[in-house]
Amino acid sequence: MGIASFPLLGDLNKEVCRSYGVLRREGFAERATYLIDRKGVIRFRALGDLNRQRSITDYIAALETL
Repeated sequence: MGIASFPLLGDLNKEVCRSYGVLRREGFAERATYLIDRKGVIRFRALGDLNRQRSITDYIAALETL
């Protein structure tokens, strides 16, 4: 399996967190992952509990549907 490259977002001004509705009152973002296709359509969204480990199975299944 080769190494894939994809862009990651740094949201220092918290503008994206606000627009996606995941900015908490405390000033930090919820644990959220979005898979966005090349056309800009959100294909997968996962909001996670800050105190629980994420399951890779959901992410793999979402990627396979793309």
